[in-house]
Amino acid sequence: MTVLSILDDFLEPSERVIWRGKPSKMAYLWWDFGPISVALFFFLFVFVAYVFGGSSIFDLRLMPFLAIGIGFLIIPIIWRLRKYKHVEYVITDQKLIIKSGKEDDDVWVINLDNIKQIIVKKGVIGKIFGTAKIYPIIPSYPYNPEEKRPWFKVKSDRYNAMHTHLQVYNIVESRYDMIEEYTLRRMVQSHPRLEALNNYQMVEQFLKERINRI
Repeated sequence: MTVLSILDDFLEPSERVIWRGKPSKMAYLWWDFGPISVALFFFLFVFVAYVFGGSSIFDLRLMPFLAIGIGFLIIPIIWRLRKYKHVEYVITDQKLIIKSGKEDDDVWVINLDNIKQIIVKKGVIGKIFGTAKIYPIIPSYPYNPEEKRPWFKVKSDRYNAMHTHLQVYNIVESRYDMIEEYTLRRMVQSHPRLEALNNYQMVEQFLKERINRI
């Protein structure tokens, strides 16, 4: 059974498919800049030791740092490559459907009438590949995942640091909520989104037009 047929199972006979697609493969594989930045740090360390420390690039003392850098670079890409073939997006005249994994439980379906706003993020990788990530704002995910917030202060008691409350704007209810740092970060990580879209302008325009008509 293909991914498309699985998504078709979530459609009503009266629904009309407006658009369906997948992320840009290269942008999707390289989207998470965090591991890349860590890998670059270790590569830079090895480079500095090689150039200024007089060490050989194959010095046994540098090999663990080189291996860690390669691991942070390669392992996330392999993981996302295996995941990529299961990722699929569908927009109908009634629903937005996001499939982010190989299981049926990885399918997220929302009625277009419940989408109150969309947030578009390009980021470093998006600007390089000309792609973007789109977050639908709905009652169960009412916060802007890209809103700039003060990073929690580093304390000796990390538990209390992560459970401090932040004032965050609730887009759906047009009010400010007090929410724990930990809860907010978990919501951001699980927030359904369309990732690494090449034709994000078309998807963005359609969703905005639909929202404005409601």
